[in-house]
Amino acid sequence: RSHQSRATEKRRLEKQGDAFVIPSILLETEAEIPEISEEDFQNYAKSAKENCPVSKVLAGAEISLNAKLK
Repeated sequence: RSHQSRATEKRRLEKQGDAFVIPSILLETEAEIPEISEEDFQNYAKSAKENCPVSKVLAGAEISLNAKLK
């Protein structure tokens, strides 16, 4: 059986004074992996978010994660 995954990222852009800022980011991932438990999948997704080099650069913004295992 094949494994499938999809990931998206949504940024919120707002104007503060004369400048624009990104105050929050939502990461969404959805995967179909037969051999993994929901708990393990959530742990892997959380670890990926916490250790992502882009997330570290954007640490000033609130970054949310929505991970779904099908």
